[in-house]
Amino acid sequence: MKALTFLIRLKSPVLATQTDSGEPNSATAFEYLPGSMIRGAMIARMTNSGDDLPADPDAQRLFFGGSVRFLNAYPTLPYPADSKGALRLLPTPKSWRKKQSPDGIVDFAIASDSSDKKPKKLDEAAFAWISGEKALTYSPRRQMTVHNASDDRNRKQAQISTVYRYDALAEGEAFMGVILGEETLLTQIKPHLTGDVLLGGSRTGGYGLAEFETATLDANWQEYTPSAPPANGKV
Repeated sequence: MKALTFLIRLKSPVLATQTDSGEPNSATAFEYLPGSMIRGAMIARMTNSGDDLPADPDAQRLFFGGSVRFLNAYPTLPYPADSKGALRLLPTPKSWRKKQSPDGIVDFAIASDSSDKKPKKLDEAAFAWISGEKALTYSPRRQMTVHNASDDRNRKQAQISTVYRYDALAEGEAFMGVILGEETLLTQIKPHLTGDVLLGGSRTGGYGLAEFETATLDANWQEYTPSAPPANGKV
């Protein structure tokens, strides 16, 4: 499968905002950068504001026709010292539970039984990477900030001010994204995966600055390496 893989690092907090943040005066970011957000950044870079995109055949092929797929950019961590590149973590399976004794993880999607009567969820680990019998888990750092908005900048009081909260992805977090498609189309996009880029909401408030650090065209990319089928044939 041909793909463009790229590393993007946050230079300020980023509000990749969920549609339902739970409270009217708050905004809560996802724990990843949605593929739609990356696609929007590429549309802004590769088209003009006055273009009629629905009528533009090039824009259709690159962004709307399904020939190019912008996957979510998930958190990344460095490989071990004796390896090269970076790990692209994947969402932790919902079936994973924390064993109380001994320490470890049990996958209830395949486990026949468990000695733990009340296994705990891995709420603190949003993403994971499996290597043999070991699992690396990670959640990106976040930044919580309370803001106070007023029509009059010099006055802060109940009748004219509004307090709201931003729960954003923290500065310094790195994410690896993937764009799938035909090689000719990916070659057009690759030069634009460089330098600073603005993502998400509240950009004038000090949020949203990120930087593309690397972009690589991979002719044989795959999301993960599948394991061997189980001996009993059951999945």
